[in-house]
Amino acid sequence: MRALKKNQVLLAIDYVGPMQVAVREGFTGMANIVVELFHLEMTFPLREKSFRAQMNVEKDCIAKLKAYAPGYRITFLKSDNAAEYVGGELEAFCDKNKIVQQLSAPYYLQQNGKVERGNHDIVEMARSMMLDANLPTSYWADAVVCAAYARNRCPKKVLDGKTPMEALFGTPPDSQLRGFDHKMQALVPKEHKTKLDDKTRNGIFVGYASGGAYTSCITALAK
Repeated sequence: MRALKKNQVLLAIDYVGPMQVAVREGFTGMANIVVELFHLEMTFPLREKSFRAQMNVEKDCIAKLKAYAPGYRITFLKSDNAAEYVGGELEAFCDKNKIVQQLSAPYYLQQNGKVERGNHDIVEMARSMMLDANLPTSYWADAVVCAAYARNRCPKKVLDGKTPMEALFGTPPDSQLRGFDHKMQALVPKEHKTKLDDKTRNGIFVGYASGGAYTSCITALAK
């Protein structure tokens, strides 16, 4: 592996699935990306395991890093040698953006160990969150995203006690963390109620909106 120069960033990506549990949105697995410089994890539920799906999440991740950390450049992409990471449009995308692919040897998952360990920890954390909230496993997609969100806001020894978010932005993250089963009131849109209907419904918190506000909730469990 080449040594990283100043302001160069390595992304490590891996796919987890199939989850074998039906989800309303049709997700069957997830891609997890670790931004190794900041030890930041980005988790994306996916409807299919394909090179196009992987490329889309990589583009999303790269776009976010360009916006949040304009002084850094994605230089390396580390993955296993699964078919969705080898050749085709993904290779062309990396070549166009001057990103060097690093593929682990067959059967040596430890060569991509950081993201592999992150996968395990996120799934286990999501499992515990669903159990604690008495939610069915069909909410795994919400749980894994929420787990990654929380992990990015936990101090890490390797970052001298900083959180990945602080390492990226330079300031500590806000304190808007909530438990996965946090009870909340969901506002009912006026289009879905009459003048005499309740303005809110009881809900359960299952995740964060992109801006960090706790707006993702459920008001009735899917059967």
